Amino acid sequence: MVYEQGRHPNSLKNLERHTWKPGESGNPDGRPPGTGLIMMKPLIRVIDEQQSTIDGLKKQMSEYSKKLSETEDELENALARIVELEDETENEDTESHFSEVCEKCSKDIHEQQMIYERIKEQLYKENEELKAKVKALEKELNTKNQRIEILLAELKPYRKDRLQEAREKIELENAGYARR
Repeated sequence: MVYEQGRHPNSLKNLERHTWKPGESGNPDGRPPGTGLIMMKPLIRVIDEQQSTIDGLKKQMSEYSKKLSETEDELENALARIVELEDETENEDTESHFSEVCEKCSKDIHEQQMIYERIKEQLYKENEELKAKVKALEKELNTKNQRIEILLAELKPYRKDRLQEAREKIELENAGYARR
């Protein structure tokens, strides 16, 4: 049976029992917390986060599997090339081949050592030249400093005389101002 809102016998019995005044409520705080989807929101958020994490991991796994398959292909190609080289070396005279390689390597090493020695000698010569230039500049600087000291010593009496003349001139001017 369907009753109108507020006309259900249980509701009417409850109102008679508690006798609420008009405008008052038996539950002033409203619906108790924890009902409905409000309590489900944190759980839904956690599930969404876990799902996005799972999707990210799936994407990483697919990238890793691609890299793994590429690496396997490279390894197979390298292994095939090694087998080919082994077959080639078995067919050739290995000792003569190795001696040619060693001979070529020793020539290259000797050339590199010679280049290194030439560069080292050149740097040593340049270093010696720079040291000589520095010494010459130091000597020149010392002679110039000595010459400056001599000139300053020669100018000292002249400066004293000029200073004395300037003082006398100032005193005469001041004496003239004092008379006026």
